[in-house]
Amino acid sequence: MGGPGPQGTDTPAHLPADRRDLRHEAGAQAAQPGRLDPARPGPPQAAIPKDSGRHPPSAHRLSGHAASDREEHAVITIHVNAPGNGRVPRALIDRALREALRQEGVRRAELSVTFVDDEEISRLHARYLGSAGPTDVISFALHGEDEDPFGDVYVGRAQALRQAAEAGATPDEELVRLAVHGALHVLGYDHPDGPERRSSEMYRVQEAVVRRVVSP
Repeated sequence: MGGPGPQGTDTPAHLPADRRDLRHEAGAQAAQPGRLDPARPGPPQAAIPKDSGRHPPSAHRLSGHAASDREEHAVITIHVNAPGNGRVPRALIDRALREALRQEGVRRAELSVTFVDDEEISRLHARYLGSAGPTDVISFALHGEDEDPFGDVYVGRAQALRQAAEAGATPDEELVRLAVHGALHVLGYDHPDGPERRSSEMYRVQEAVVRRVVSP
């Protein structure tokens, strides 16, 4: 697992979220054009650490609280944002992220997942990861070393739908997969490039969550 910062997939789909510049300026990971999910073939990923000086847009900022400032009981806050008319399975995504956090033993966290169009994900991709074109997901870890997980995830909705069609997956399954993928990056997970991705711990955790939530 890596440190805090934006993360993305192997397609041009990993871009930081826009909360408190969760992704874009704290740390972000994104994939090159192709796929963001390690489950699917695509370009290599890149990460932007929290202290990189590159911050995500402030439109979707999270409130962010250090672990020491939170109460001892479990506090999980999930924000699912979908500007525009594109449909997203909000309930499934909320459930999947909570399942991923539960599986990792995380009891206090705040995550934001924002679904954007090709134009916006391409803009974030270029600005924060220096790559042209749309990508599927970009993540920003905004928490410090001793803080509860706190981050933003940006998912390119159109890119996700294209990937779903290519892979024979349902749109909901792919949207959930990318949201979980981005969240795992926020938690510090990473994976190798190429075919080895499928044998990574991150891939195993991701697919276990997708199977449990999308096709129980």
